[in-house]
Amino acid sequence: MPIAVFIAHSFLPCDDLINDYIIDFFRHRVKKVLTGRPYQTDSISKKVKEKIRKSDLVVAILTKREKISKGKYKTSEWVKDEATFAAGAHKDVIFIKEENVFDIPSIFGDYEWINLDRYHISNTAKEIDEYLKNYNNFLINTFIDFREVGHFSYCTRWLARVAKFRTIF
Repeated sequence: MPIAVFIAHSFLPCDDLINDYIIDFFRHRVKKVLTGRPYQTDSISKKVKEKIRKSDLVVAILTKREKISKGKYKTSEWVKDEATFAAGAHKDVIFIKEENVFDIPSIFGDYEWINLDRYHISNTAKEIDEYLKNYNNFLINTFIDFREVGHFSYCTRWLARVAKFRTIF
């Protein structure tokens, strides 16, 4: 079964084109794409946390919000919180960061990200594809490393992750 991806994104109308493009991109590559939508009567944070727990991978789209200073912007607090929760839930997180966004949570200070140009979103899609291929290779190589050193309990879990992820490619 292919992996499920949770996509953390802003709900501002000015970001709809970016969000829709990236969500659609993943819909063509995985079995299930989860987001904070649709509307439910439950607590938003409870709903989002449950969806993150059900996902295998989290994608955080960090788009511009309010201006901090000349050429520097904040991003959505919700998206940052969702990424932080995902990391705490031991989920892998892919960051897609718009140029000039500078308020990334410090826990992710040494993470790499995929650049986002809102006027050339297709370039971002190419980078995501490349990242997913590298991620697939990482899962396979990590499984082999665990097996070679005799960590069989880890092997079973990694094998399940690799099997789910490999169906994408």
